[in-house]
Amino acid sequence: MPEPEYVTEEFEQALFALANAEVLQNGDGSDEAVVNRLYYTCFHAAQAVLYAKGLDPTSHRGVVNLFGQEVVLEDEASRDDGRLLLDF
Repeated sequence: MPEPEYVTEEFEQALFALANAEVLQNGDGSDEAVVNRLYYTCFHAAQAVLYAKGLDPTSHRGVVNLFGQEVVLEDEASRDDGRLLLDF
């Protein structure tokens, strides 16, 4: 079971990635760089949700798969949210 502070750390990573996306969008950042930072915003938020549920994925793919199984299939997030992580 992940430590409680992991939830906070992942959420902070999500906010940091979002702030980076905003800086890139308002500056000279490429569209690809902005999309990359937005993806990692979603990824870290998904990982925070999994940690909050007591789940501890061990890989990037594990986060994506567990989010689909434990959050989307339980109707705690939309299928579109799950596809965002899966299809990127």
